[in-house]
Amino acid sequence: MVLAATNFPWDIDEALRRHLEKRIYIPLPNFESIKELIKINLRTVAADVNIDEVARRTEGYSGDDLTNVCRDASMNGMQALAKVQRSVSSADIEKHEKWFVEFGSA
Repeated sequence: MVLAATNFPWDIDEALRRHLEKRIYIPLPNFESIKELIKINLRTVAADVNIDEVARRTEGYSGDDLTNVCRDASMNGMQALAKVQRSVSSADIEKHEKWFVEFGSA
């Protein structure tokens, strides 16, 4: 059994790709998932923190991006949003989705 992960599936050699029969596309977190990830990463949130607003402002962030924002925010307050930009562009998402339509995803 082989388990592999990549952010660039289109760069995988075709011969290797044929041997990797199952492919799973994991999209960016949606609004509700972002809220849960924020709660998990911050554990305790001040009553005046509007998690819906933070989730709205972090739409398009990956799980790792959200972890970084939360870690920075726990040390530096909401200035972390200005420092940590989303690492996945809309073009990246579209390219992934097209690739998985063509080559399959479980």
